[in-house]
Amino acid sequence: MTFNKSFYDQDDATRNEFYTVERYDDAGWVSLNSISAYNQDTYTTEVSTQFDGSETEFRVIATMDEGIFISTENGFGISFDNDLAVLGCMDT
Repeated sequence: MTFNKSFYDQDDATRNEFYTVERYDDAGWVSLNSISAYNQDTYTTEVSTQFDGSETEFRVIATMDEGIFISTENGFGISFDNDLAVLGCMDT
């Protein structure tokens, strides 16, 4: 999936910031992975769907020095034959 950086994602070596990608399952939100924030305009990471051929909901959480920000717009994707999910760009 690809998502846009947080407004607070800045180029400063003293900052310790990251993004967490979550998938919505029957049990609720499940953490898939976390990636470092390093002032890129967009970030791309691999995500998995729970079921083949079913629409899956994803969200991004930005953990910045200024606070924790949950994406205001969730993304949706579908995988076929366990290939990568296809979804659009999200804002965090």
